[in-house]
Amino acid sequence: MVTNLVVGDIILIEAGMRIPADSILIDGMDITVDETMYGFAESISKSLSKDAENHLNNPDPFLLSRTLVKSGSGRAVVCAVGVHTRWYKEHPVEDLEDDNEKTPLAQKLDLLANYIGKYSYIAGFLTFFALVIYLVMKIMISSDPDDAILTDDTLQRLLRIFTTAITLIIVSVPEGLPLAVSLAMAFSVDYMKKDNLLVKKMASVEGLGNVKDICTGKTATLTQNDMTVRAFYTGDESYDYSKGLDKVPEAVRDVIVDCIIKNTDSRVEMSEKGYYEPTGNGTEVAMLKFLQSNDFAVHDLLTYRQRESEHECSIPFNPKRKRMATVYRHNKESGTVRIVVKGAPEYVMPYCAYRLNSQG
Repeated sequence: MVTNLVVGDIILIEAGMRIPADSILIDGMDITVDETMYGFAESISKSLSKDAENHLNNPDPFLLSRTLVKSGSGRAVVCAVGVHTRWYKEHPVEDLEDDNEKTPLAQKLDLLANYIGKYSYIAGFLTFFALVIYLVMKIMISSDPDDAILTDDTLQRLLRIFTTAITLIIVSVPEGLPLAVSLAMAFSVDYMKKDNLLVKKMASVEGLGNVKDICTGKTATLTQNDMTVRAFYTGDESYDYSKGLDKVPEAVRDVIVDCIIKNTDSRVEMSEKGYYEPTGNGTEVAMLKFLQSNDFAVHDLLTYRQRESEHECSIPFNPKRKRMATVYRHNKESGTVRIVVKGAPEYVMPYCAYRLNSQG
């Protein structure tokens, strides 16, 4: 968990992730980071500081928290977390949080309440003035000797008129309006929850009400952000993803499994339900799930790779290169190395001299 990081922890760097804490790169290749949030360039290359001679080339191994990894993979050691990171020093929490700031709806309600309050005072004054004029005129016109201005009955009438005007002002003030709006938004949150939309703050509901246009990408919005192997082609034949490897010759199957396992940066972790689930790059996760759907123990295969194989180096995927390569020794005592490449067919096939047929 990112919240459990402490200084000295080793974190894995992958393309598409955000750096969880200020770190120093200790291993990796072709790593570029977007540091525009700190006022730097959009793509900054990160490299190791290995020795004095390498340091003369002014390498930049520092990874700042919250920056986006655009390409490459590697490892880094955490050197600052929490309030000690550069992000916190440049953006203190007290500057980011403003609980006193009112939402647009609250501002409109305050403005409406002010208008109603002003007009209620005017209405109350006019009502009091009109009733007093009516009372005076009635006393002056009346021929009844009991109707006089300076009597107890007249004073009681004036008091009733004053009470009526004050009541009109009090009733006009919309004290229950904020409560009614809060209840309406609470019901909206409950309806959205039934549609599997979790709202953290009720103020966001009124924000959605002001939205006119939504610009979004399809990944994880119009799709499930869960890539799946639907079919694969080998030996001049196309196979369905589920149980398709059972129909492939053993020699071809071994090559497919070996290429997927050896050329991946993704890992397999135990889920809360007690199952091994691949995590990492979407394409690599899809390939590992493809092996799992064909009854391969991916966790054991990855463990065997780390224990028996000797990893020499990796060339991570790059949007321009559109392929990834891993160089490794089949076993630590082997005198030969093997290069496994995966990527877009139009970028990989021109470098291939041979291809597997149905017999392997």
